[in-house]
Amino acid sequence: MPVPPHIHAVTTVHVIAVVVTYQPDTAVLERLLAQLAPQVQYTVIVDNTESTRPVTPMLAPRQTLLHLGKNTGIGHAQNLGMAKAKQLGATHVLLMDRDSLPPAILVSHQPQTLASVSTDTVAAIGLLCRDVRTGQTTPLIQRHGWSIRLLHAEGLVAPIPVEYIPAS
Repeated sequence: MPVPPHIHAVTTVHVIAVVVTYQPDTAVLERLLAQLAPQVQYTVIVDNTESTRPVTPMLAPRQTLLHLGKNTGIGHAQNLGMAKAKQLGATHVLLMDRDSLPPAILVSHQPQTLASVSTDTVAAIGLLCRDVRTGQTTPLIQRHGWSIRLLHAEGLVAPIPVEYIPAS
């Protein structure tokens, strides 16, 4: 199928995950890292914990740790992780929080989604987030002029524009 003229084809996709941690539950973090490993080319772990010692698990191949020694805020930690991902040759970055539990098909479906929308107007793509404790999906936020609308999108299958995507 030919690529529409407004879509910029990427010949080689190099996805690097950026996982920001803050006092993580090591077992949950290890499960996250194991789930990401077969889906991405590399993982950058940004330890945002206030300590002199990293609280992340042993690093596996294709993982690196940026230990900040203090909580610099999630935005700053994500920016540092994305800068490292860029140095490592990322074409795409997957942002994760320390307690995210991504499905095994997360990364494989993202290029299809990205190809289905105009890359001139898209800054990020993501999936619906489900709270594992309550089973509820996080409402999506859409802006209509000056008003904000919460959209409960259970069962949504087509991409829709939203104002923000949670990182976890």
